[in-house]
Amino acid sequence: REALEECERRGVPVILATGKARTSALLACEKSGLGHMFSSASPGIFIQGLLVHGPGGKVLSQTYLPKEVVKRAFSYAEEAQIACCGFLGDRNVTLAAHPRLDELHERYFEPASYVADSLEEILAQDVYKILFYGDDEAVINGSVKPYWEENLVEGAKITRAIPEMLELVPAGTSKATGLAKLLREYSVTPEEMMAVGDGDNDLEMLQLAGLGVAVANATSGLKEVADAMVSSNDDNGAAEALWKFVLKDE
Repeated sequence: REALEECERRGVPVILATGKARTSALLACEKSGLGHMFSSASPGIFIQGLLVHGPGGKVLSQTYLPKEVVKRAFSYAEEAQIACCGFLGDRNVTLAAHPRLDELHERYFEPASYVADSLEEILAQDVYKILFYGDDEAVINGSVKPYWEENLVEGAKITRAIPEMLELVPAGTSKATGLAKLLREYSVTPEEMMAVGDGDNDLEMLQLAGLGVAVANATSGLKEVADAMVSSNDDNGAAEALWKFVLKDE
């Protein structure tokens, strides 16, 4: 928190870039005592770069999954009996209530999933991304991930932020594509920025940034592309990166 406040004092912009829905990310900030720094008027990159807000909180871009991807995803989830929801923005939607979706809301602050009456009801709405939530990592690695690697629908790609989850997002998108749009809005080049991450969903963003930093608990793939390493999330790695590379304090 001190590092973020020092950035604010020195006029150094700090932008959220998260796989979370915007309301979820802002709620998490509020619960962490950072509500005064990140609000509905703040710029940010949300839902894996599919929703980008610029100056004053105005919407810069929104990217949705093709309807066929959404249809196939929910059909698969019903067959495989796995928790599945679609991100609509301020709320999520599912065809079947599931304890894992309750956990997604209560533990990760993601929007609550309402149960739609039919698949047609879901398809009538714009869905940013699909999230599958397994009982453990083995479920994702053993069946969900292999299935979608073999049967990926045109217009979609796989991404992953948490071991027990797998996400389908529009092809050609990432946090980096969202970040590029935001940088253009502010007339800032990638070389002028630092990005800090921990998951495979941060890969493209760290590669885009002039300085890509991975925390100690990052995935092996992210560590491979990072320019620098800092302590883990639990040991204030992001703050360490700010002090060391941006604020230049020992």
